[in-house]
Amino acid sequence: MRRGHWLLWGCLLVFSAACGDKGKAEGGDGSDEKGGKKRRDKSDKQELTDPSVKPPSPPTATPTGTPVGGTQEDADFERWSQKAKGSPPDPDAAYNAGQYLYNRKRFEEALAMWRVAKAATPDDFDAAKKIVQALNALGRHDEAARELGEVRRIFQTSTDERVKKQSNVVIDQLVVAGRAVMVLEMLVPNDPTLHYHWTARVDDGSGKKVAFTVQLESSAYGRESGMPFLTGVTRPAGHASFEGYKALPPYGEWRATATKRIEAELGK
Repeated sequence: MRRGHWLLWGCLLVFSAACGDKGKAEGGDGSDEKGGKKRRDKSDKQELTDPSVKPPSPPTATPTGTPVGGTQEDADFERWSQKAKGSPPDPDAAYNAGQYLYNRKRFEEALAMWRVAKAATPDDFDAAKKIVQALNALGRHDEAARELGEVRRIFQTSTDERVKKQSNVVIDQLVVAGRAVMVLEMLVPNDPTLHYHWTARVDDGSGKKVAFTVQLESSAYGRESGMPFLTGVTRPAGHASFEGYKALPPYGEWRATATKRIEAELGK
């Protein structure tokens, strides 16, 4: 186990990242523009429950242009899809269409749309990370890891101040035991002596707060001791360390471990 001061510092650092730097982590630009433009304020916000079990929205009147029995979002999707299939394709429309599909667990179709957006704008950080999220949702973790290299390339070469300020990137979103979970990968370590390679933020059920995190930690002490990575759980009341790794595990393997840890914590 690590020394006590590492545990205290770990608690402070991970909850600072989880609660105090949400905008950076999500990589959103805060916009909510209409007319098919990007609405990336919602791009990394996970539904609290599976969208497929939400009650159907009431029909919208046809004077708005919305199909009978559909929602305004459905109508938006139809418009975005047409623009994404245009010549040239509209990358913003493709991005938004991808998010619509992803929210409905249509991951393969979402991936195709985000690839359209990325092809049209090769240095689009948001489209690149969305491709990673879709691949992880499909269980194609090795491919997602390769695509993450493109995310890092954009991050390292971007002149966009918003992108340059990122310290981590959302690589996965899932629901575990009814709780929204957002997984981030570190881009730049805040502290080389102790950092979190992956952090799974577990929602408290309100959609407004992080209840606890499960993270893959790496400390100078652990590296010196021959166990450079540990899975840790951090709650406001304390911290505990569990599985140790002598090398960085594949993301798919750690994702399964983190999911079990989250289930165990929620079952207490």
